[in-house]
Amino acid sequence: MTALVTDYRRLVLLICRQFSEATGWVLRFTPATEDTAEAVLDQLNTDACCCWHAEIRDELSIAGYLHLDVPQFNEPNSSLESVTALGQTLANLISELVSAAHQIDASSRDLSTLVDLKCAVREGTDLPRTMSDLLTAAAQLTESWGATFFLLNPTTNSLRLRAVFRQGVDTIPLKTRELRSDQPDFQALIQGPIVVQRDHPHGERLLPSDALSGLCVPVMAENVPLGTMWVYDRRQREFTDRQIHVLQSIAIQTAAILERMVLLRESEVQHRLSRELQVASENQPDDFVNHAIDDPMFEVAAFCMSAHELGGDLCESIPLSSNRTGIAVGDASGNSIPAAMVKATARGALRTQQVEDPDVAGVMQRVNAALHTLTHSQHFMSLIYGVLDSDKRTFTYSNAGHCNPIFIRGDKVTTLESHGLLLGVLGDTEYGHSVVDLQPGDVLVIYSDGISEAMNRSRELFRSKGIIAAVRECREGTAAEILQNIWGRAEAHCDGDSLPDDRTLMVVKIRE
Repeated sequence: MTALVTDYRRLVLLICRQFSEATGWVLRFTPATEDTAEAVLDQLNTDACCCWHAEIRDELSIAGYLHLDVPQFNEPNSSLESVTALGQTLANLISELVSAAHQIDASSRDLSTLVDLKCAVREGTDLPRTMSDLLTAAAQLTESWGATFFLLNPTTNSLRLRAVFRQGVDTIPLKTRELRSDQPDFQALIQGPIVVQRDHPHGERLLPSDALSGLCVPVMAENVPLGTMWVYDRRQREFTDRQIHVLQSIAIQTAAILERMVLLRESEVQHRLSRELQVASENQPDDFVNHAIDDPMFEVAAFCMSAHELGGDLCESIPLSSNRTGIAVGDASGNSIPAAMVKATARGALRTQQVEDPDVAGVMQRVNAALHTLTHSQHFMSLIYGVLDSDKRTFTYSNAGHCNPIFIRGDKVTTLESHGLLLGVLGDTEYGHSVVDLQPGDVLVIYSDGISEAMNRSRELFRSKGIIAAVRECREGTAAEILQNIWGRAEAHCDGDSLPDDRTLMVVKIRE
């Protein structure tokens, strides 16, 4: 049946033959087009044999004429009145058949074109060419003259012309369109497809100068507006439901290609950024602080791990003289690149100042001034800077808002005090300092909040209590063994989950 419907002319001829055999009246069908219809009609009106005719047409155009010839030899089985009534009924049915056949053919062509277009869109990475293919298909499948695509800029709440087919750019009015509630583009984004005729209130402002009709559909990605797609015609016309549906399908494919191109570009940026971060991370100090202190009095072990490619935790151990060693642990605000930039600024200032100035408070004040001058106001850093002196057997330090270090001597645990604001908050902050006398067996633990604030699935923090307990379990061990025990306990506390923050831990032990 489908083959018969598709080849409707064959079916019409079969109907005419059976009608003629049943009634005795000769029923014929003469095909016609819009160009030939007038000539065919004139011929039927002047043909002496033709006693009746009816127009056969689909939704948009004429397909031909059904007509009766007067019987020449045999006596007809029906009267002219009854046979013309039956003929008119057949004409109506055949018109519906022709419309259905044309719709099936058009739908088949549309489906084939859309499938081919979808395959091309899926494989294509050339956005201008892909948009050209989409607009070409939009115009052809809706039987329109031209097509355009306007891209939405959500920042300015406006649409900008980005692609055209067949329309000259100079014929398109308002190439940049501000979205307003009374404007067809806005209405299409909110309500769906909208038809605009030349006599529409916005027709003159939105339709190309050579167009009388336009159809606008939204281009959406999961209810997020991306823009609008238009097709235009030089005729004053309406658009069928099929044509509107086809244009909506092309708009969906347009949204898909735009999303994919955005993802591809983001991927390229991410890949480039990843390469740059890898190079930058290779230029950072190793996670292990490998600067061994050449002093028989101290053991120093330190470990620093970033949660991202670049981190904001600072961990330094720098020999200042034969008997003096500078150590520093800090935590810059933020994560990844912003934090790493703050850390790099502080690290450079610290390395310059600590060599020139033996006063730890003075060093801290100058590092603070440099950080305040060279970074944005929302960037700051906590820092502990101290000097281990083997001749004086002391640890002299200044603490700018960092986690209070833990000092353990035998069974006694002391948290060392802080001396001022975070670095970079105020440029003229003054910092104090403290001096701790050292004895054999003493343990000093300096850490960042990535250790103390490690959280398990019950949302319980590791805290300084966890650090102290881990030290007591192996305080007779070396500095490296104590560090490994603290680190392992913190990771076990988190039930094996990765920690979301940079982590730094330094352990200093005074040798016996």
